[in-house]
Amino acid sequence: MVPKTTFTGSLIEYNQAQFVKAGSLFEPDLAQLKQLKPDLIFVGGRSAKTMESLQLIAATVDLSPKTDHYMSDLKNRTLTLVKAFKREDIAAKKLKDLD
Repeated sequence: MVPKTTFTGSLIEYNQAQFVKAGSLFEPDLAQLKQLKPDLIFVGGRSAKTMESLQLIAATVDLSPKTDHYMSDLKNRTLTLVKAFKREDIAAKKLKDLD
């Protein structure tokens, strides 16, 4: 599931019909999300205000950036994501490159 928008660059593949469009970055389609029964929902920035509603549908993680500690927060958000997708090996290399 992805928000209804036009993806460009490295995300262009998400424009394909196989990816369900479940609302916008500002307003997720709660009815559609309930029907699709996701295991996990990520919110951040613009969509974080909907977290309470989304928690009723599935486990929800807020990945909104904390700009006062940007680099440490970026690393923490990256580690949260890689645990969800079991990609720790990739993240370790990318975070090392970032350092």
